[in-house]
Amino acid sequence: MEINTSKEEKEDKNLPQYHINRIINTKFINPYEVLQLSFDSNDSQIKRKYKELSLLIHPDKCKEEKSSEAFHILDEAFKTLMNEDKKQYFKRILRESKERVEMKREKENKIRKAKGLNFLPQDTFDDEVREMMKVIIQEIEDKKAYSEKMKFAYKKRERDLEEAEKEKEEREMKKKKEWDNYRDKRVKNWNRFKAKPKRSKYELKPPSYKTEERNEENKITIFQQKSII
Repeated sequence: MEINTSKEEKEDKNLPQYHINRIINTKFINPYEVLQLSFDSNDSQIKRKYKELSLLIHPDKCKEEKSSEAFHILDEAFKTLMNEDKKQYFKRILRESKERVEMKREKENKIRKAKGLNFLPQDTFDDEVREMMKVIIQEIEDKKAYSEKMKFAYKKRERDLEEAEKEKEEREMKKKKEWDNYRDKRVKNWNRFKAKPKRSKYELKPPSYKTEERNEENKITIFQQKSII
């Protein structure tokens, strides 16, 4: 089912440039708006509307500037609506938006009734629902962003713990290697010490030499042998 359009829009809706400008210059909340369809449109209506707009703005048929960009947006909206999961996602948002708006309007109308004022006009309901959809979609995006932020923080913490554990293992391995090297060095020194020949404490020592100066010109070397007691 197509959404209502103004008289001026009805006159221009068959012009490619009108749809190109509309699609490119509008920030759409949902894919139904791209195809100018209501949320209760069935698959046959979605396909028929897509074909109608494609014939107007497809780059192969339309030489207007930015027709390719506009068709890409149209095509993405159509693919989204042909995906049942994505279509149901937007329908759930619409349903919740209507419920929130109805509750809000009901509360406001009670206040107005008590004050003797007129109820809220019904012709603003669709616009209010549209604005509520923006709020809900933003809430969903915020939750996604928060979830991604927490997921990133968790993964970072896991990486930090892994790196800390790795550094600890490397320090322990280095410490063990240093200890092993020190132990091997001590063992080698001990083995060299044990391999040295032992000398008896009663072993005779060779005589020592003593140089005696007779005068400034002559020096005489004499042997003195120490007596062994």
